[in-house]
Amino acid sequence: FPSHDIKGGKISKLQGDSNNSLLLIYMAPGEEVPLHSHSGVEYSCVISGSFAADNTEYVTGDFSRSDKNVIHSPKATSKAGCLLVSNVENKLEFFQGFFKPLNGILWMFLDWKLSR
Repeated sequence: FPSHDIKGGKISKLQGDSNNSLLLIYMAPGEEVPLHSHSGVEYSCVISGSFAADNTEYVTGDFSRSDKNVIHSPKATSKAGCLLVSNVENKLEFFQGFFKPLNGILWMFLDWKLSR
């Protein structure tokens, strides 16, 4: 599967469309996803390494579930970073930084980029 560099990691779309995507995500050590929520449900499984979110540390083999009631900023906590598989329904809604005013444009670009 083609992967695409993102700030502090890589992302590959394994399958899906703009409403439901199965993603392979690598976050480099210490990298943090900007504060966001979900318009659908996101299920993630840690393949290797660990990340922290929602005052919880998720390690290899752990599952997490996030929905519209969860606002978080996951951060890779292991020295090797974190590799996870995520099933994402709909879009993420970013609340800070560069992404906030560009939510719609960002998702159109990511859909296009990951479908190539």
